[in-house]
Amino acid sequence: MISIVNVKDYRQFCFRGEGGANFVISAKNKTTGIRIVWRLAKHKKSGQISIKPKCHITNAYMENLITPLIPDQFLIKPKMVIIPIQHVHHIAKIPALRSNSKIEAFDELTVGQEFRSAMSALPLNTCAMAINRGISYITALEMPDATCIPKRISSMFGPTITVELKPKQGFFQQHPGISVPFCNNCVLQIEKWKSAAYEKMYDFCPLDLYSGDFGRMKKAISSLIHDPHRNLRIFLNGNTIHSDEDVLSEDKLTKILFPDTNGDVESLTTAICQILAGVKDDNSEFRLTDESVLKFLLNAQLLDPIGLIAAHELYQNLNYSQQRKLHDKTRLMKKSIDSFISSSTDPISLLERYFFAATLKDCSLMLSLKQVSPEEIKSNLVQNVIKVRQRDPLYFAYSIKIVDLDPKTPKNLVNAYQRFMDGIRIIQDNPIIHKPCIFNNVQTESKLPLFGQV
Repeated sequence: MISIVNVKDYRQFCFRGEGGANFVISAKNKTTGIRIVWRLAKHKKSGQISIKPKCHITNAYMENLITPLIPDQFLIKPKMVIIPIQHVHHIAKIPALRSNSKIEAFDELTVGQEFRSAMSALPLNTCAMAINRGISYITALEMPDATCIPKRISSMFGPTITVELKPKQGFFQQHPGISVPFCNNCVLQIEKWKSAAYEKMYDFCPLDLYSGDFGRMKKAISSLIHDPHRNLRIFLNGNTIHSDEDVLSEDKLTKILFPDTNGDVESLTTAICQILAGVKDDNSEFRLTDESVLKFLLNAQLLDPIGLIAAHELYQNLNYSQQRKLHDKTRLMKKSIDSFISSSTDPISLLERYFFAATLKDCSLMLSLKQVSPEEIKSNLVQNVIKVRQRDPLYFAYSIKIVDLDPKTPKNLVNAYQRFMDGIRIIQDNPIIHKPCIFNNVQTESKLPLFGQV
């Protein structure tokens, strides 16, 4: 049963972000006090809100393929809802507002020059045409807002810190006919940098993040805090305070995140590494545990049997009918995880496994932390708490969720291939453009883990 959203049951509307597939709007339920988000699908050509989103496909994709591979503790279970199209028109004005704007009541969006119709990501003329076609509601996916941490512990205190992180592909993948010492992410980031998307190249490499080595993981996180690009955002009580659009110094971040001066950016970085690796105490042996979110992501990514270059070649060699089949997302509703871990080597099966793994290579992690008093820890009743620092320790209750698990399509493959090849040409023209991710002459001797090198 799909429920109808009454937007007047909510308050404090705000914009959480925009990806390639969705606008994300947050609101707090007046009765329960629970903050949720609505993921409103984007039309692939116009970039506006789609009036006919395929939410049922995304939902089935999650249930049939993602859930069997990833534990429930790391997933946010969405539910489908419908929202009156006229109400979506007004909600769709929120992305155009300045950062961290909160609209207390829905009625504010319907009046005044500040919220004019022209700013909406769902124009009035689109609404009118949809209504003439008998479309009165728009389907959305509703889920808990991942910038909030569930209230489980009475002695939690201080602000809620949320880190949104895109970990990217965690293993080095060799491609036929290409020999450069850079991982997929760094090749693509070099292309972005040289195409003037960024002023400089960052030092983040996913191979460091997934390494399980504390020093390398900390270096990866620190590099993103220093230069986030589009891989990291930090929220404080739901408000964005640090991103590629507004980069704060470490000193300023420390003052904002730890107003009681009991922590700093370094302790936050350590906490992030511990949570990602599944290590509860920094006095423990540090490694990427089998129960960690990164290990589950890595295992799912390794279902890709071919890689970007081979996938593009396979796709281009398909006939038109076969290509159209891969464009049809409804096929995903009939798939099971068994079909993705099979050993079938026909082109369609190989490409479907590539697209599935691509979803896990391009997802985001939402990691929320809140401090807990030491007395609460002594009860041994608390779960999902980490200890940072042996001297004058900090304790954080945390929640970590995987989001942005949208199915990938041949369009994503074609775009990524073009950018990747442009990046390869840039590197070949200037081999010392950036420090390499791997060192071919010491691979066999170094401790550098090239997870699933294929």
